[in-house]
Amino acid sequence: MAQPKVEIKPDADSLTPQIGASPANITVEIGARPASGSIQLFNLSPQPVAIHTTVANWDLDDQNNVRTIPPTASSMDQWTVVSPVDFTIPPGKTQTVRFSIRPRARPEEGESRVMIFFNQAPKELVKDLGVKVLYRLGVPIYGLAGKINRQGTLHEIALNQQDGMVNLTFDISSTGNAGVRMDGQFVIWRKEDLGGRENPPMYILSGKNMNIPQEAVAAGMTPNTPVLAGTRRVIHNKVQMPTEPGEYVIITHGSLGDVEFSKSFAITVAR
Repeated sequence: MAQPKVEIKPDADSLTPQIGASPANITVEIGARPASGSIQLFNLSPQPVAIHTTVANWDLDDQNNVRTIPPTASSMDQWTVVSPVDFTIPPGKTQTVRFSIRPRARPEEGESRVMIFFNQAPKELVKDLGVKVLYRLGVPIYGLAGKINRQGTLHEIALNQQDGMVNLTFDISSTGNAGVRMDGQFVIWRKEDLGGRENPPMYILSGKNMNIPQEAVAAGMTPNTPVLAGTRRVIHNKVQMPTEPGEYVIITHGSLGDVEFSKSFAITVAR
């Protein structure tokens, strides 16, 4: 399933990111035959960048941050081969990195994961990721085996206001054998502009542009952070509150799998 690329700065003194990757994530089918693909890396800096590539088993912690976890005999990192491993990208140039996933046993039905990390540091400095790596970027690879069941439950949508921000929270559990994610949006309206409408227009995407209703104050997409199989997480959607004092309504609408959701909240911007 899709997920944005993961960027990790292991220490407080990390450099400004100097590499980018495309695609940001990859989904492949795994089984008796090897699965393969490629990733394009971009050097965004005016200097050569040395890269060392590693693979890791991973999940998401309670705050929805990527964390590496120990491998198992059947985790995808044990089956993943990457080439090249060590390379240098000249300024403004690209490098193609290829991967192959070769299961040594029949994969369990459902979704498996591996993270390919591109570590901006010489190989000898990668031994201690918590201290030595200058910067690393991760591209998640999802492997699908057998019948995939994406089953999610949206338990609650809540809202709180704090420090000039509106925080929409979505309490979601994933009970199938593969992760789920929201596909949704939000729109903020002045209360008087709603005119009593229960179903005001939401915005739509047109190419790379958002078509926002003319009377709307703001709009955006809800996070597409995945909720991995067998987990329950709270997804946060923080939105800047309007600056003009008054009464507003924020409406969120979308879907989680085949189930649609829609909820509105009144918000007040004090004088």
